[in-house]
Amino acid sequence: MALLEASAEIAPQDFEEPYFWLGRYQLSRGNLGAAKVNLERAVSLDRYAVMATATLALVKTMFGENAEKIRLARRAVALAPGSHTCQYALGSVLQETGFHEEAAQALGRAVQLRGTNLSSVDARHRLAVALTALGNHGRAQSLWESVLRADPVHIGALKGLGRLSDGATP
Repeated sequence: MALLEASAEIAPQDFEEPYFWLGRYQLSRGNLGAAKVNLERAVSLDRYAVMATATLALVKTMFGENAEKIRLARRAVALAPGSHTCQYALGSVLQETGFHEEAAQALGRAVQLRGTNLSSVDARHRLAVALTALGNHGRAQSLWESVLRADPVHIGALKGLGRLSDGATP
C-alpha cells in the first residue's frame, strides 16, 4: 500500500495507473469510500482507463448512484466490448437496477467471454436472476446448477433453485 501511495505522489500528475491500483487494493480490503475516491481520480485523469471505469461502475453500485454507474459501465463496454469484466460490470449494474432484459444480454456476453472463476460464477448467477425475472426459469435453473458445480455452497444459487422448486420467483 505504501509503495502504491508513493508511486501516486511521484507519478506525473496525469498518470492514472497508481490511482487505479490504489482503488483496487482498497476495494479488496473493503474500504469502499477510499476505493471510490481513487477510482474516480483515475477515471478523471484518463477517460479511456477501461478497467478503472468498469471497477468504478461496480463500486458506485454500493453507493446507489444508479445513473452514474450505468453510464460508466456503458462507457467501459464501448471502450472494450470484448472484455469479460466490462460486460460483467454492465450486466451487474443493469440487473441491480431492474433492467433485466439488457442485463441478460450483457451477462450472457460476459459468460461467453469467461473471466476469472469468481466473476464467471457470479456472472452466471446474475444472469440466472435476470432470466428468472424475464420468465425463463429453465435456463435460469441450468445456470444455477452450473454455478453449484463450480461453487457447491453458493448461497444465491441455492436460494434461486429453492425458489424455483417452490414455484416462486427468486
